[in-house]
Amino acid sequence: MKNQPSIHEYIITISSCLINTNIPFCIAGGIAVSLWGHVRATEDLDVIALIDETHDFLKRCIQNSKLFSVKGINIPVINLEDLIVLTCASGRYQDIADVQALLAGSFPIDRDYSIKQLDALQVTLAPDIQKIILQ
Repeated sequence: MKNQPSIHEYIITISSCLINTNIPFCIAGGIAVSLWGHVRATEDLDVIALIDETHDFLKRCIQNSKLFSVKGINIPVINLEDLIVLTCASGRYQDIADVQALLAGSFPIDRDYSIKQLDALQVTLAPDIQKIILQ
């Protein structure tokens, strides 16, 4: 049985391809949640790649991304506030737990920015999620 590449190897390979072809992108989803300090198991790699510049929020996610070093390679990762917006928009149970963990983490968060983006995207939050974000 062959050794499976690690998630870090996938991140580096995909990021290198996007960098080499000058496609603006950032890593999002569960990998981003882990890089921002709430480590959790995930089996997929979510990437926001700017192919069509008409979606302002996704374009802003890429522009606002932060560089994280993954095995010595600088990889753009969605910023914490935009990650919270995307995570809240999906509304899945795991995503709600991720938002709670990210908000309880040690990184400063501009909650007003996240709330304004959720409003602009017309995302209706469940009352329990609203309470978590507004704390």
